[in-house]
Amino acid sequence: MKPPVLVVPGWGDSGPEHWQSLWEKAHPDFQRVAQRDWLYPICSEWVETLGATIRAAGAPVVLVAHSLGCLAIAHCVQSTTPPDLPIRGALLVAPPDVERPDFPPVLEGFAPIPRAMPAISKM
Repeated sequence: MKPPVLVVPGWGDSGPEHWQSLWEKAHPDFQRVAQRDWLYPICSEWVETLGATIRAAGAPVVLVAHSLGCLAIAHCVQSTTPPDLPIRGALLVAPPDVERPDFPPVLEGFAPIPRAMPAISKM
């Protein structure tokens, strides 16, 4: 059985021509993680939504993230105690450097970037 695939967009969501959206069209079984606010993201909200979606998938998931979605995954994995999220693997594309002083101030709580991850048990 193939693992569920969760698409984790970044700031602004992924428009209809974005590679994540094209992958979803090509694979209707992929599920997008929907955040409450795509333009003014709050890390704790994104982490909570992501964790709940992972747990609700019913099987270990593969995460496909872009931009700020990569950092949401890192924060989610780092903040889960014990580190027992059912994640089989993750593709992280273009994580942003939210620690840059000139990074747009529309984000809340994504800095500092997690640098150490707990071990994830093999599923």
